[in-house]
Order: sequence, then C-alpha cells, then structure tokens
Amino acid sequence: MTDINYDAIGIVVMHLGGSQYQVKFDDGAELVATYQSDGEVPDGAGVGLLAVDGGWTMQVLKG
Repeated sequence: MTDINYDAIGIVVMHLGGSQYQVKFDDGAELVATYQSDGEVPDGAGVGLLAVDGGWTMQVLKG
C-alpha cells in the first residue's frame, strides 16, 4: 500500500449536495472539495485533500 502525500488535511463541515463538500482547515480557512468515491462522508470526518486542475478532491482518512 502506498502512502499518499496530501496537499492539505481538513475536516468536513457539511455536504453541499452531489459530490461536493465544504471542508475546513485548522486555521479556519474553508474550501469546497469533490469526493470521487461512492457513499456520503459524515460531517466531522477527517479528509486528505489533493489540488487537481484548479480545484480540490478529497479522500476520507482512515483511523
């Protein structure tokens, strides 16, 4: 298994609909990220963020 070097780490604030989520950083900054897997991510979940083509994609952090 390969470790991913995320561009940032954040916490899901809320689901915005579809695959879009509002994510907050430790410093209070917020952004909208796309979740590209099936299922819904719960509020408060830790996520790793990757900057892709001028936007952000996210993956749920395990454990």
